[in-house]
Amino acid sequence: MKILKRILLVVVLFIFIGGLGGFYYFKAKWAPPANTLVVTSGKSTIPCEWAGSKHIPREVLLFPIRFAGIDYTFYLQFDTGSPSSILYNKPLQSIQKKYPQFKINQILDDPKHLKEMAFSLDKITVKASKIKLYNYGKTIDWEKPQRQIIVGTLGNDFLERKKMLINFKTSTVQLFDKLSSDLRSKLQMIDFSFTDRRLYISGNIEGESYNLMYDSGTSAYSFITNHKTWDRLIIPKSKITTHKGNSWGRKLQVYTAPSKHRIAFGSLTLPLRTVTHIEGTHWTQNLLMRLSGMGGMIGNKIFQDQTIYIDAQNEQFALIK
Repeated sequence: MKILKRILLVVVLFIFIGGLGGFYYFKAKWAPPANTLVVTSGKSTIPCEWAGSKHIPREVLLFPIRFAGIDYTFYLQFDTGSPSSILYNKPLQSIQKKYPQFKINQILDDPKHLKEMAFSLDKITVKASKIKLYNYGKTIDWEKPQRQIIVGTLGNDFLERKKMLINFKTSTVQLFDKLSSDLRSKLQMIDFSFTDRRLYISGNIEGESYNLMYDSGTSAYSFITNHKTWDRLIIPKSKITTHKGNSWGRKLQVYTAPSKHRIAFGSLTLPLRTVTHIEGTHWTQNLLMRLSGMGGMIGNKIFQDQTIYIDAQNEQFALIK
């Protein structure tokens, strides 16, 4: 009997240690790498653009950038769901072929990263001693180039270096280093944290609190949640819109339906308008979301008539009163 108890104790200990090790493994996977961006001081106002389809015209929020010595405007997707900025190999290869002075400097023992890359957003220069390179994007047909050539993603490492004011009505972005007293008086601050270089906002729907990740990469959606919450918040028997989604090449099934509920951010409330749930996400992504305590995600659509202020360095997020 004592031997059986000892065996069971050893088994329980192995399960506990394995579970604890798994927890810290996935927690480490969720943690971002060091921020390698150096951003010049100063302020600038940038007209941003949108990319999408006939059915979803505001699917992707784009910031215009320039590379030194190239008289051409390219675009980065602004994605607060990405802790780090990323460049795409396919369009960069096309740029290098057309403009030989443009160099793609892959790190020899780490070819998935580039070294010493730089670009500018209007008057603001961004330099990266090391930046991730994805084999993603589209090859550029210079005979018939797309109007918006997307060369990468601008992530939250940039937000650690600059304060940002996004006006969704006028599609303009202001970048600056110091918050003016005039602007400060207009801000309605919201509970906000910048854990693991991700933006978490506290929201309340019908008396229930949610820890929500603001993901500007999901521009077309207001509130993304699990199926159970989605089913509770949608208008019963309303029309459900379905379409295929894509997350870094992974195919997704997206379900969106109208909702009459409102979400409260502090003393301000906004209409949800729609609620979305997604099938096909990777199990590791779902697990990491649960470990982070996330209750859902909000996209740009919920702020479509608003101006938002983000100061990640000081963990401040606000709506303009």
